[in-house]
Amino acid sequence: MLKLPDDARIEDRYEDGAPSIVTLRAPAIIDGIPCSAGDNWVNLRPDGRLLDATLSARCEIQGWALEAGDFVAFGEDGSIGILVMEPPRAFAGFDDVRHVLFDDVGRPEEITVGDATFDPEGRLLRRELSNHELIDGVPCASFCTFHPNGRLSGTSLSEPLEMPHGTIPAESVVTFADDGTLEAAMVAEACVLGGRSFPARSAVNFFESGPVLRWAPD
Repeated sequence: MLKLPDDARIEDRYEDGAPSIVTLRAPAIIDGIPCSAGDNWVNLRPDGRLLDATLSARCEIQGWALEAGDFVAFGEDGSIGILVMEPPRAFAGFDDVRHVLFDDVGRPEEITVGDATFDPEGRLLRRELSNHELIDGVPCASFCTFHPNGRLSGTSLSEPLEMPHGTIPAESVVTFADDGTLEAAMVAEACVLGGRSFPARSAVNFFESGPVLRWAPD
């Protein structure tokens, strides 16, 4: 079991009594990582290894140069899993990075800059929208995902969407193929599509022959 500093305060424990959350009165090295004191929680795994913490000092973790104030979380095998940087800064060839998700061997997999998340090659994966936007002719509300070719993959609708099969209500969640073809929708309200009635919150698949109910609430 990992030895904690004598003045560490245990905020919570696992069922077997092992510490799960601790706070520190002074910065300390835990599991080889410089961890911040004060209100910053240090989370531990059941076996005592570090789960996540805010860094108290500049350090290098698995080849990445990190700064004091960065938040890091580790995977089951100890490889870095999540990095949150405040304020944002350059990282892995991107400017103004604020969040990085790593793969299971500690390589960057998703890099967030502002409201946009990219893969390591710079392809746009998704956006978190602060305002409604029209993207690929679709009125998008709070989020968007994208195909590797840059076309819209999925979103929630900020307005009703007119389609050949009928009108999909606002607030419905829709998905598209990489050529822009509508593939599916979770309709927010009862509606008629392709001459068929679909209840609110039902999942609908779209084919050349018309819409087909995939799932409906009880």
